[in-house]
Amino acid sequence: MNRRVRYQATIIKDDNVLMLKVRDHALSGNIFWVIPGGGREPDESEEECVKREVLEETHLHVEIERLVHQTDVSDDMYSLEKTYACRKLAGST
Repeated sequence: MNRRVRYQATIIKDDNVLMLKVRDHALSGNIFWVIPGGGREPDESEEECVKREVLEETHLHVEIERLVHQTDVSDDMYSLEKTYACRKLAGST
């Protein structure tokens, strides 16, 4: 299981980007914004991971269009982020 890579989705509609508002309950209590995403499960493709994470976090079904960005990060959880452009198929936020 590779949890060092964060697979995430950009979902854009009418020049708006879907983001999640998160409160860090464990440490500072700070609020921050992220795009949907997370780590891959065993035997799951990158695309399947992105679709699952988006569904879990937003209740949206998406179609993967393409990989749009990959960057090295240095935080406690991930060392790489891969961002996929996605199109909403069904669901509402």
